[in-house]
Amino acid sequence: MVDFKDMTKRIKNFGKNEPTYWGCALAGEVGEACNIIKKLVRDGMDARNKKGERYIDLLPAELADVFNYLELTARHFNIDLETEIIRKLDVIDRERRPVPAIHAVRIDMLGTGQDPAPPATEKSDSDERVPYDGFGR
Repeated sequence: MVDFKDMTKRIKNFGKNEPTYWGCALAGEVGEACNIIKKLVRDGMDARNKKGERYIDLLPAELADVFNYLELTARHFNIDLETEIIRKLDVIDRERRPVPAIHAVRIDMLGTGQDPAPPATEKSDSDERVPYDGFGR
């Protein structure tokens, strides 16, 4: 597996070096990848274009183009994409982590014989959180 930092060093700037250019190029490449995915979903994994090329074989190059323009855009704004991806995945992981049931230790500090805290409620199915699967679900 190629190291993320080594891989991004290989991406060369080409064309205009301005944010509007990289952003528009990124949007165009995402659109091309989505168009291929649409055709695969609609027509099946063996769907082919007019040249006889299988769409599934064209998808990796389009996704690579998306990554290249994304990296160029991030680099233009001095954003370390690897750090930000890890940071975002950590946030998503924390948001989706199951919330442990709280079992409070009830102490009668005043010696009244009464429970100082209300009883814990039952956990409902809606309290369950789903772990991050990499697809935003």
